[in-house]
Amino acid sequence: MASHMEERTFLAIRGPRNFVYNPRNGNFRMTSPRDLNDSSEGEDQRVTPCTTLRPPLPGLYLTTDDVPKYSQLRFHFGRSEHCDIFLGGGNERATSGKHFAIQVNPTSQDLILVNSSSDGTAVSFDNEKSFIALKFEKVIEPDSCFVCYPARRPRMVLFSFFEALKSRTLD
Repeated sequence: MASHMEERTFLAIRGPRNFVYNPRNGNFRMTSPRDLNDSSEGEDQRVTPCTTLRPPLPGLYLTTDDVPKYSQLRFHFGRSEHCDIFLGGGNERATSGKHFAIQVNPTSQDLILVNSSSDGTAVSFDNEKSFIALKFEKVIEPDSCFVCYPARRPRMVLFSFFEALKSRTLD
């Protein structure tokens, strides 16, 4: 049987320890990234593993139990106190107050990456081989992986590594 956490998680976020263990991100931290796959032996995996995932990194997890601070369906990432997930720790110059958001479409259940920075957000969907400068928004495919950077300094300041899990019912 799959765990409650596995059933309810729609986005796994990996990043440097100072990002994951920042006290402002504590509500989304899981004690061990391995806890996500604690299903019983022999059960089919409900989550397709992301081949680009860098295993030893700790993680934050957005679940359908989580409620965004200031918006019903949008989790904000940035350095502002109004953000749900804090992106800081030395990269403040490259990070906007509200840099980007993950939005859940209530009808289709799609996850949407929404840029909030005037400089844009550099996003890679192919294991950092190429980047797009996201200026508006993009639907995130289920079971996909992506990496976000500040657009002015791609590859220099890693925001975080995301794994969009299979669509979850967001009731």
